[in-house]
Amino acid sequence: MKNSYLIFLLILSIFSCTPEEEPIIEDESPILMSTWQLIETLFDPGDGSGTFTPIDSDKIIRLWDDGSIQANGAFCPLEVDPTSEFVEVGTYSTANETFTINDCNGIEQEMMYKIEASILRVYFPCIEPCAWKFQLIE
Repeated sequence: MKNSYLIFLLILSIFSCTPEEEPIIEDESPILMSTWQLIETLFDPGDGSGTFTPIDSDKIIRLWDDGSIQANGAFCPLEVDPTSEFVEVGTYSTANETFTINDCNGIEQEMMYKIEASILRVYFPCIEPCAWKFQLIE
């Protein structure tokens, strides 16, 4: 009887153990490395009342898997009007969630970004909040 009880406990312990599940980590890198179109801007007037406002713009940015950023026009000073050519404007880091723009009024400038689903928000280093909102297009 004692042996059957031990065998029962052994079988029970084998079947009750389940492998530890790996945590699911959302990686935005594949979606980040895409083409994005500017759809809204935020320029707070200084009283905290600023909100994102829809904009009709053909401004496009492309983020490549080598960490480079291309845009059809300058990124600074907050140029929303595109040019016809895509030029490299900087790099991005998924580890820090930052863009580093090469020439922002003559200096290299770091900006934060956030990505949620198909929306990319880029936050400029302004005294009052200012940002661009992009929609994933490809």
